[in-house]
Parts: sequence; C-alpha cells; structure tokens
Amino acid sequence: MEIKAFEEIVLTKDLPSGSFLKGTTGVVADVLLEGKGFAIELFAANGQTLGIEIVEASSVAASSH
Repeated sequence: MEIKAFEEIVLTKDLPSGSFLKGTTGVVADVLLEGKGFAIELFAANGQTLGIEIVEASSVAASSH
C-alpha cells in the first residue's frame, strides 16, 4: 500500500536518533524520493507535536486509525 502525504502513520522501528520509538504515531508531511522516504510529524498521545523527522519508507506503516 502506498503511503501518501497527510496520511496517518506509525513507526515500525525505533529511530536511530533515539528520540522516537516503535509505535509512535504521526502524519506524513511530505513524500520524498518518490516514496523511498518521508518527512513525518510525530505526536504524543494527547496530540501535542513532539517533532519532525526524515525517515526511510521501511521505518513507517500506514496507521490503522
């Protein structure tokens, strides 16, 4: 399934920076390199923005929400 801009995602693994862990949810802000990567905005459970990261496509999956 192709992930598109503004789609809800979930991290499938911990990010190398250590800032965000598997299971963190967010939204795709931009699709990079024809879907090989994404700029994602990540959120806390209360909806507060925690940060923005650039990740490889293998690090995210479409959210079930």
